[in-house]
Amino acid sequence: MIKSSGINRMHFTTFSCYLLFIFLILIVSGCYDGDDASSATGSVAFSVQWHKSDVSNVSQETIPEYIANICVDIAWVEGVIYDASNIRLARGRFQCEDHTGTLDGVPEGSNRKAVIYGTDSNFEVLYWGHHPDPIEIVAGGVTNAGLINAFGSVPKNLDDNNSGNELEWNSVKRAVRYKIQVSEEADPNFKNPVIDDVASQNIYDEKLSELSYGDDYWFRVRAVDEYGQQSAWSDSHPFLYYY
Repeated sequence: MIKSSGINRMHFTTFSCYLLFIFLILIVSGCYDGDDASSATGSVAFSVQWHKSDVSNVSQETIPEYIANICVDIAWVEGVIYDASNIRLARGRFQCEDHTGTLDGVPEGSNRKAVIYGTDSNFEVLYWGHHPDPIEIVAGGVTNAGLINAFGSVPKNLDDNNSGNELEWNSVKRAVRYKIQVSEEADPNFKNPVIDDVASQNIYDEKLSELSYGDDYWFRVRAVDEYGQQSAWSDSHPFLYYY
């Protein structure tokens, strides 16, 4: 009888463990539902209007040709969705000639921000466009972000006659700061820049006093948007430093 009682207790314990194992599996299965997980995301549809400069300079009749010329430079269009803290939630790449795109798998929620980047074949950003208003992503739905205007992100108008103790270039829409590099005349490719700094606006003079009076230099600039995305470098331009 003692031996039988031990065997019964062993069977009971084994059966209890089996029931506990089944119970745990049911709990885990209830916590994760594949359909629920997929329904927590939605999609964003958008279209893009490209602008090299002031759109008033482009007539309605020449816009198709104008866009086609831009797409010669742009290899890819990258759509990105950020949350209110500027954390990237989703992104996707599209052909420039499509002028439209849809981003899938965007986590549901409000205050989402849609941004478009037009890049060259090396993924250097030549254009960017920021949707002016926050958008809401509905689970299982498609949010139409509408038209996003994209403007040139590469600083231009670095005057060939820049001389003295101050450098200036055109401001870029949506740029929050600029990166600037200065190199010696013998280093036009900026392999060893003598200045590698950041400017909060489209003018710079902070470290120019470190340069040699009367020497010739090169400088170039790139813009940075609020999400930390950098544009391609501008063309390099010469300048003569003096006080």
